[in-house]
Amino acid sequence: MERGREAKARRFARAENKADAEVVHVTVSMTKGQHRAIKRFALDNDTTASGLVQEWIDRYCMGREGTLDAD
Repeated sequence: MERGREAKARRFARAENKADAEVVHVTVSMTKGQHRAIKRFALDNDTTASGLVQEWIDRYCMGREGTLDAD
């Protein structure tokens, strides 16, 4: 899969999959140290900070009773 901002912009423009067509932007506040840590962890695991958050949501939130599904 292509990586980087330009690749992401192309995927969004083409809406290659359902997830790309339904993207929302979320802002998270954290310390500079936390930001560096999440970026390093993401790089070490060949993903992005957004990818880490998406994996966490898929693992711990999706499909659980009581979750809010806006769809």
